[in-house]
Amino acid sequence: MKKTLAMLLCLMLLLCPALPVFAEGAAMVTIEKTQYDASLERLELPRVKITSLPALEEAMAQMPNLTYIEFGTQNQSGLDNETLADLRARWAEKGVKVVWTIKLPRTDYTCRSDATAFSTLHQTNSKRLEGYQVAVLQYATELRALDLGHNWIFDIDWIEPLKELRVLILSDNRITDISPLADKPLEYLEMFNNRVKDISCLEGKETLIDLNLCNTHVGDLSVLYTLPNLKRVWMGDIDELTKDTVNAYLAEKGDTLEAYNFTTKYPTEGGWRTHDRYEIIKAMFFAGEYISFDTQLDDSQKIYLRKDHKY
Repeated sequence: MKKTLAMLLCLMLLLCPALPVFAEGAAMVTIEKTQYDASLERLELPRVKITSLPALEEAMAQMPNLTYIEFGTQNQSGLDNETLADLRARWAEKGVKVVWTIKLPRTDYTCRSDATAFSTLHQTNSKRLEGYQVAVLQYATELRALDLGHNWIFDIDWIEPLKELRVLILSDNRITDISPLADKPLEYLEMFNNRVKDISCLEGKETLIDLNLCNTHVGDLSVLYTLPNLKRVWMGDIDELTKDTVNAYLAEKGDTLEAYNFTTKYPTEGGWRTHDRYEIIKAMFFAGEYISFDTQLDDSQKIYLRKDHKY
């Protein structure tokens, strides 16, 4: 009998979730009926539903070492993105980083609010997302690389809070206005197959290295003259762009470019996607983490060269 009871006790211990172990006499705080050590630096609440935000913040205020708090999705935490963004702003001033998981509506896509790279990894035949579904990415304010190619996006006003964007792929959408990109430190911009006419927001952008505007409506190249570090430009299949305009630009700036293509009917033809920087872009989106262009990739990171890649 004793042996049976002992076995049952062991089984219960194995099946029950581990209880937190606290130092004797440690100060405690209570969050949603669960106690936590008040001396914690990191507080992770991925599956805790918050029923009272004031009570949560009161508990946080009693944790003098707290520097990081993490929540799950809106459904898991009971807090919407706007509420969490406000919480992030308030507690950033106190040295606490607030992180949560952003879920794109009516999709299986998620993105951490502190992610530095995100991609839908879409191809031409992928099921397309609409603007309201991707607009929640405005809360991922640390994004440096974003790929939303091959979707049904009409405007990008929501992109304004993403101040750190360096790599941006918005190809094959329905975008007409790219003015929200004016203050972004873009290095790589892929906008082919869109309805863009005006690119004046890119004027003087010293960071821009790679630019693809194929199959748009950009007939004026005056902005390109003001891009001192532009190395590659693809602008084929544009009815509004004349040969004289192209020839005049190449006569003055052609020698400063690594590569260009103003004649292609296919926006990635002629080497656009066989460049070292494109290798790095693919690596960062598959890893979900921004990688700077001066990084030397090892062979395992070169996604586009892998025979099993599906991008």
